[in-house]
Amino acid sequence: MAKAILRRPLATALVAALGCAASASWATERANDGPIDMSAMVERLPYVHERLSRSASPSRDVKHVATTHYVDTCADDGSPNSLRSLIELSLDVHSGDTIDLTQLPMMCSKITLSDTFPDPAITVGLDTLYLQGPGADQLTIDANGVSSVFRHYGSGKLQVEGLTIANGNHKTSGPPQTLPRGGCIFSTADVVLIESAVTNCKVESTAAYYAQGGGIYSRNLRMYFSSLTGNRAVGSSLGVQGGGAMVSQDITISYSAVSANAALAGAPFVSWGGGLFVDGAAAILGSTLSSNVAETAGGIQLGSSGSEAYFTNSTVSGNIGTDGVGGVDSAEHLVLINSSVVFNRSNDRFVGGIFVWYSTITLQSSIVATNTGSDINAPDIYLHGTAVDPQSKNNLIVGATFSSLPDTISDCPRLDPLMDNGGPTLTHSLNHASPAIDHGNNDTYHLDSDQRQAARVSGASADIGAVERRPSDKDERIFLGGFDAKCEW
Repeated sequence: MAKAILRRPLATALVAALGCAASASWATERANDGPIDMSAMVERLPYVHERLSRSASPSRDVKHVATTHYVDTCADDGSPNSLRSLIELSLDVHSGDTIDLTQLPMMCSKITLSDTFPDPAITVGLDTLYLQGPGADQLTIDANGVSSVFRHYGSGKLQVEGLTIANGNHKTSGPPQTLPRGGCIFSTADVVLIESAVTNCKVESTAAYYAQGGGIYSRNLRMYFSSLTGNRAVGSSLGVQGGGAMVSQDITISYSAVSANAALAGAPFVSWGGGLFVDGAAAILGSTLSSNVAETAGGIQLGSSGSEAYFTNSTVSGNIGTDGVGGVDSAEHLVLINSSVVFNRSNDRFVGGIFVWYSTITLQSSIVATNTGSDINAPDIYLHGTAVDPQSKNNLIVGATFSSLPDTISDCPRLDPLMDNGGPTLTHSLNHASPAIDHGNNDTYHLDSDQRQAARVSGASADIGAVERRPSDKDERIFLGGFDAKCEW
């Protein structure tokens, strides 16, 4: 289960993520841009701004002064100032405008889409639209299992802040109907989630078309302090891609959770990316991908676009590949920085943790261990036609297809369960006896904080993995074997 969305002032969150230098720039951006666009701030991180295409941030140029329009009813009957009427019917709403749902009556906690319309999903025909809600725990836009929630056909972005988007169900046999893409949100352009949740959505294909994006289908996806949970992509006659989301270009995930999503295909077809399927660059910061399921790449499938995928202060845990890779399957240059890939498994064959093919892998101060797969000699990392960056160092890796790197530890990491250890996402804290303590490095990237936003260095040196152990931390699990050297967790 995903941790509840963290609700707090976004300026404070940015300063915690990026350091004090971000505050002045944040104020300038907020004043100039109106509705929140955090992408420029996150792209200041050194491992993002040089690698993610600037085309992933659409222009906010509009031909009029951006306006805010207020929803004042929970009804979905086309009445004036309803969510549907403002987006689909009003001639006063233009690209770049904001639909504000923060002024709804207090008793309104849900807007349920009506099935009396020919297409119950709300069609967004504007290039760019901002949706401002009161908080993901306060207001849900619910499709009630009859359709997707939003279908965006613009060229800019659909930005959702402070809302839960839920219970979408997009089932189709393909053209002349809509393709099976996006169980809750479909966009021909970009989707931005800020302090929002997309949950319990489903896309299903019953014909010769890939089912793509159980929760979201988009060109680019950006998630900040948000969650993507319990979504499914299902196909009965062809392959399936992205149980949580299918992204055809680039993805940025910051302090967010992708959990309990599934990509399911009927035999003999294949499903990829239980949590995420990404065809472009990826930047994953302070986030957790957990308990997702697919035939291969239970956690995330990274395509063969020739791009790079960065995991920093992040956790990939408990994902399952029923017939292939459990955690991360990548044809891109994969870079792990102070991250943990643990407890993932392949049920039938291959590697539980990470598979990288015809590319490069860089490992800095990261844990890749306790994964299970049929190759008992390399359950954690399997490389095929892939080079290991010689700059990799200070890692804890137990079973891999390559020889040890400098300062590599091959021992049980002694991790506590995935749980709330503080911060926006669930994490594995280090047991007091973990060999990862004080054996990492922070020399190259100079991170200020760990995944839970505590100080990155607390002790003689940085710890290996996503979480830095603090003196106040308590063990949540007793070493079952006593002084036995066997790694039992």
